[in-house]
Amino acid sequence: MVDTPPSVNPPTPSSNAPSVNPPTPSSNAPSVHPPTPSSNAAASAPISGVSPPVQSTPTAPSDSTSRTFGVTTDGIKLTICNLSGVVWPSDLILDLGKSNWIEWSDNLNIVLLQQGLDPWLDGSLPCPDPTTYADVNYIWRHNDGAVRGFILGRLSVADKHLARPLATTHLMYNKLKSHHEQLGAFAQINLLIKGLQVDFTYDHPIRNTIAELQTFYERIAAMGQLDDNDIYSVLLLNAMNKHFGPIQQSLYSLSSTSKVTAEMIVQRMLDEDALITRHVERGQAANPYTLSPSISSSSAFAATLSCPRSPCPPCTNCKREGHSVDYCIAPGGKMAGRSVDEARTARANA
Repeated sequence: MVDTPPSVNPPTPSSNAPSVNPPTPSSNAPSVHPPTPSSNAAASAPISGVSPPVQSTPTAPSDSTSRTFGVTTDGIKLTICNLSGVVWPSDLILDLGKSNWIEWSDNLNIVLLQQGLDPWLDGSLPCPDPTTYADVNYIWRHNDGAVRGFILGRLSVADKHLARPLATTHLMYNKLKSHHEQLGAFAQINLLIKGLQVDFTYDHPIRNTIAELQTFYERIAAMGQLDDNDIYSVLLLNAMNKHFGPIQQSLYSLSSTSKVTAEMIVQRMLDEDALITRHVERGQAANPYTLSPSISSSSAFAATLSCPRSPCPPCTNCKREGHSVDYCIAPGGKMAGRSVDEARTARANA
């Protein structure tokens, strides 16, 4: 409140003193009034006898609340997400034998984009420091684990073994991408040949054919550019189609795990040439997969009759005889990327 100064009474004049009338102020003289405090000043000034208002203190969030969301050093708010209710095609399982990487990865990217989890996939959001931002670190690891679990539940057995040891979603996705896209020059050329067999027809919607060709293009382009060594390697491998299928398949299986150069292929064929020469010098068949000359034609005919076999059509994928597309390890086959022994074992157990 504002204090007022005490009033002072003027002295009373004696009766002998002449009466003096105070001058009457003229109407033109300005009137002086004590200043009135402004409303702002009154609001800001403390008032005696009234307690000041109590300022409320923010309540620290509980443990459950603090782990529901957190804010990074860049001001990005992270929220716990779950993927349990996401709709996914039941038959869409990533499998090298089905060559379905593009379809599978497109669906995964769309799902994570809808859930706001795409930064975990592309690696653009690093894991926060657990010592400084424990809550945010917990949320980041929770979401990363949710995405990794979602991915693992939609992989073939072979791909699960490949991806499970990896620590983050980003590492897991890059490993799967490399495994399914970098199939080697021979697979790339074979894919190009298959794409060249696609034609526009009047019986098939043109838009669907364009989409099919675009898929071929994306898969071929994702495998990288062919260099001189790749072209030579493809020529060498392609020359083995008719008579040296087992060697071709073994080299192809090797190329899925390591770099196979044209020089390595040439050396392998020169070793085979030396083996053929020794076979001929000993009177054996040049081709070890044919019947021995010591077996007469009648004996061979009898052996054939004793073990009748139904005619086996050529593989619809690689066009070679002796197996079906279910056990084909060439690109496009259901066991693409597997070894010959694995294909034989699977066929024997079928």
